[in-house]
Amino acid sequence: MPAPAGKKRPRKPPGCPLFAHRNGQWAKKIQGRLRYFGRWEDLNAALAEYYRQKPFLDAGHEAPPPGSDLGLTVKDLANRWLTYQQERVAAEELRPRTWSEYHMAARFAVEILGPHVPVQTLKAADFQPLRNHLFEKYGFDGRAKFVKIIRSMFKWGFENELLEKPVRFGTYFSLPSQRAKRLERAIRRRQRGDRMFTAAQIRHQLEAATDALRAMILLGINGGLGNEDCAQLLIDMIDAKKKTIDYARGKTGIGRVVPLWPETLAALNDVIGNRAEGRVFLTRWGNPFIEERVKKEDGRIVGFVRKDGIADAYGKLLRRLKQYRPGMNFYALRHTLRTIGAELRDTEAIRWIMGHQRSDADGEYIECLPVLRLRKVTDYVHDWLFPPKSGK
Repeated sequence: MPAPAGKKRPRKPPGCPLFAHRNGQWAKKIQGRLRYFGRWEDLNAALAEYYRQKPFLDAGHEAPPPGSDLGLTVKDLANRWLTYQQERVAAEELRPRTWSEYHMAARFAVEILGPHVPVQTLKAADFQPLRNHLFEKYGFDGRAKFVKIIRSMFKWGFENELLEKPVRFGTYFSLPSQRAKRLERAIRRRQRGDRMFTAAQIRHQLEAATDALRAMILLGINGGLGNEDCAQLLIDMIDAKKKTIDYARGKTGIGRVVPLWPETLAALNDVIGNRAEGRVFLTRWGNPFIEERVKKEDGRIVGFVRKDGIADAYGKLLRRLKQYRPGMNFYALRHTLRTIGAELRDTEAIRWIMGHQRSDADGEYIECLPVLRLRKVTDYVHDWLFPPKSGK
């Protein structure tokens, strides 16, 4: 279309995002499509219209007509949902670390879906770029976690009457399949090897570790205690007479009973000394080995800091012993226990020792297992780690 008769096309002002199209309008190409925002005669009005439409167009949506009731935007929903989660943190219903993951998931949704896009205008296809971002950035577990969190944020908005109808994600933005998990795990195993130690490697670790770390390593292979389990272990959870640890995992709330080896109980006594209560493991400054805290501004949570002294100390030990490779960390001891203990084929006993959750009815009805049955598993792993000398 030629320029209007008798009018000369104006030059683009310095810094202006628009250019004068020959059809008499100010225009800009956005995501491969030419968009028009107003006549040459009124550049200010064209700029105002451009900036009104920009958040929608950048996110791949058509901008609603001027003056439309946009309803709740993605950014508004994310802010309200995070405020609710902050209240749960304050009430100690939610861990700061979990809030940090929620905050990251909400940020992904806002940045990729578009902060000013009305939630009720979202379609299943709008979640495809978000899904692609997660698949590029994370492995199976990370993708599954953030997809689940983001879906729960939109579900929360509907259940709390902020949205008139539930959001449709389509089949594309769903949890990855278990088949995909198995395939990814097989590839990772080929690249990195099995995520478990040999008995000789663990014995070498025990010889080189400090008293506290030695006790933690023994707890890891004896009972499958992870970083958090060790850091939160209390002295009164240890029954020296029964030679067991009996408590509910802080991570899941699932009960567990761990029969302790003589070596494990002796190492714990060396660490505890004369103390009668409190945490089993404390740093030289008397602090927990894992510390979590939130950063606040004007009373609002704006960030999260986590320091894991167990991961740091164990990582240094593995590197010093030249045992480190990708995927090998303190949790690999838990993998090792599960793998070696599985040779006895008593899945229920191993589950009880490790504090694994059951999703079937037995998980509600089985109150406990005989300690002797559990001890068969731990004794088997003990003999694998410390083979009995011949002739005894």
